[in-house]
Amino acid sequence: MFQKDELVKVVFDQILVKIRNAYEEGNPGMSGDITNQNVSFHAHTSKSQHSHLQMADIENYTMEGLLQHFAILGYVNPQQVNNRKLSVRLVIEDRYLPQDEFWDDRAAGKSAQVSGLQSSLPHKSSAVLSLRKRKVVEEEGEDLGSNGGSEGSIHRSGSLLVRKSAFRPRILYARDVILQTFTFTKVAYDQGTRKFTHEHNQKEIMLSPDWRQDLEQGMHRNRDSAFLGSGYSKNAFYARFGGKEFAFVQCKPQFSEDENSKFLHAEFENLADAHLLAEEFKDELRKIGLQFPNFYFNYDDAFLGVLEPEFYEQLSEIANYKEFLATPLLPCSEADPQIAKYTGNDDVGEAPKDRLTSLMHAYMHYTYVMTKKTLLICDLQGTFNKDKVLCLIDPQSHRLAIHTTCSCSSVQCPDFSNDDNSNERVYWDGGRLKMVAYIKHHTEDENGCEQNLFCKALQLLDVKVV
Repeated sequence: MFQKDELVKVVFDQILVKIRNAYEEGNPGMSGDITNQNVSFHAHTSKSQHSHLQMADIENYTMEGLLQHFAILGYVNPQQVNNRKLSVRLVIEDRYLPQDEFWDDRAAGKSAQVSGLQSSLPHKSSAVLSLRKRKVVEEEGEDLGSNGGSEGSIHRSGSLLVRKSAFRPRILYARDVILQTFTFTKVAYDQGTRKFTHEHNQKEIMLSPDWRQDLEQGMHRNRDSAFLGSGYSKNAFYARFGGKEFAFVQCKPQFSEDENSKFLHAEFENLADAHLLAEEFKDELRKIGLQFPNFYFNYDDAFLGVLEPEFYEQLSEIANYKEFLATPLLPCSEADPQIAKYTGNDDVGEAPKDRLTSLMHAYMHYTYVMTKKTLLICDLQGTFNKDKVLCLIDPQSHRLAIHTTCSCSSVQCPDFSNDDNSNERVYWDGGRLKMVAYIKHHTEDENGCEQNLFCKALQLLDVKVV
């Protein structure tokens, strides 16, 4: 049962997770594909009829709003409205479920029997759930059909009362956490000159004061947690800027202020280079008429910032350092797919088993070839956005040489030498030797480059760049 003011996105995520967890009990290790990426929601009107629900249109609704939405579209009858009941069908393609010999009908039935939900036995490709909500009354003995003096247009369809309101749903944020506002200035990056410069206009960003507690708890997929996740050297926390949601990234506390800035600048440079090369790579594939799974890097709207000194003094509970990297927030609830990795830092990884991984391997090869063997973008990983397009995050690189200068007063970014053993290199950058070993692993593997549809189409083994 659900309260009338609960948000549809939150409720549907809860249902999906409960089904996945129940399914996992009967089919261990086989529930990983039951995520928002692969599941669609439908209004269930009968055993043979259902209508697809566009989550972008309804996710900000309350459950009360969804019930009225169903009533207006004829998805529920007057009796269902009076009983405060609506039915939703979850559909997942067969390819995301185990094959018949592994299919456990008992577990399948149990997977839909979620606590507080009434359900029918699911088909292999779908599950039907009835979402029951508590009957809500304004006063004892007064049903929801009473006007109660509220404003808005009302019309009846038989015994069904439907209200149409001018109210618009509130913005649904991915995280529901306490936030405080702090002032910062942006650090601009010129990709042509590879220079970072401070801007002077002050801006405001909203951060959570509870991040340390949330970090310790480690519940990075919970809606009430400001902690988003950790990597080898960095932590990411929830933030808002300009009404949009971001991941607020800084190094872990064992680094110095200068090291934090150095790593963040290098990471932003990676993002910029990876984005530029990805757009060129996709254009080349389009020119030859080869279809491919779309993808992009989380670069647009990403920015570097420096918290203002007077505010930074108040940030002992907010941030480890003054400088930060902010990238647009991607779906990160428990119902969403986790980060998938397509290539590593040391080598490209195992031979691709699907078209998307093949594409990522070819993109890596393309970056090496088209930069005249001076740059190789690696450690490709990401997840899918709300439009189900792959977004790659936090790429790394091996470079022949990096010539980065920085006019930021807070840190001096040295020129990186061409010495593969240079201490000035960022920890992930293995230089020329690593590039050579990396590309060799890809090109000499019998199931690697020569078997890669995209590498062959672009003739990456033979192309000459001038």
